[in-house]
Amino acid sequence: MAVRTLIAATLFAAALAGCAASHNGVADVHGTNVASSKQCAVCTDHGLSGKQGLEWFKGLAGKDGKEARWVAVVKDEQGKDNELAVKYKVISGGSAVCETLFPGGEEMITVYHLDGDRLTATHYCAMGNQPRMQATLCACDSARKTCEFHFLDGTNMDASKDSFMGNQDYTFTGPDTLTIAWHHLGPGGVDDKPTFGGTFKRVK
Repeated sequence: MAVRTLIAATLFAAALAGCAASHNGVADVHGTNVASSKQCAVCTDHGLSGKQGLEWFKGLAGKDGKEARWVAVVKDEQGKDNELAVKYKVISGGSAVCETLFPGGEEMITVYHLDGDRLTATHYCAMGNQPRMQATLCACDSARKTCEFHFLDGTNMDASKDSFMGNQDYTFTGPDTLTIAWHHLGPGGVDDKPTFGGTFKRVK
């Protein structure tokens, strides 16, 4: 099944208990104000370092950084339950985490790594472009951490004209539970909702 068809079949409005947002545009290399930062109105800890965020993503991998599989159950257009899977693995000497979406199918890769003190994600899309995003981190309490990625720049694309996967929201709610919402952006960085994603559980 083509990735666009699969995405269309799994689209739904992600029910995230989100942070109250304050947006500040950041001009990307194309001159389009796309990237933004969010700060939760109730969090007790703001401005966490990218290094802390990378450790959160390392925790999604298995023992000793080996590959771990996470699964969400989502409904297709006919209302039937379908499995949406993603895998995580620590790579490059512990300096990055590789995420594989649609493993075994038309796989797409996102690599999480540091750029200075910022947590950065580079998404290698089936559409042939490579958007890059930076994260804002919040720890609302000991049971809930959020990592929100916003588009920064990219290769093989013109953000003022093209569509691309540009924003990602991660909510870490426990060692074996995770909520993800992937946002498809239209020309000029307009968020084309609904998003797709779900509540994932680690497969033992």
